[in-house]
Amino acid sequence: MKPIRIIDEMYNAEIYLIVNIKHDELVKFFLKKYKHQFPYDPDFDGMHYLLSNPKTGMKYHFIIIYSYEKDSDDSFRILDHEVTHLMFSVLDIAGIKYDAEHSEEAYTYYHAHILTKCFKVLHKV
Repeated sequence: MKPIRIIDEMYNAEIYLIVNIKHDELVKFFLKKYKHQFPYDPDFDGMHYLLSNPKTGMKYHFIIIYSYEKDSDDSFRILDHEVTHLMFSVLDIAGIKYDAEHSEEAYTYYHAHILTKCFKVLHKV
């Protein structure tokens, strides 16, 4: 299993996309790569997972979708949902608090930007 790096030139977030993985493989990956015990049970279709390194201050964002099918509306819904969680996390870390009057455009633009990048990688467009 190799996470797919999503380049974020807007906020320089470390974003990785992981799809079509079994839960035990995910647990092994986080232990081996980050020496971190992945804390969640596989009760979800997908998730945004934020991993912080207290020594370096680095924050790693993972969009995890256990089963992704290219032409599935359900898979796209899950991807969109997890990108929404990612968007709130990245912009919060960047210090941009959500406000319908002042920052809504930053949120919607970033969401569309990252969702498009993920979709292109998953569909090799």
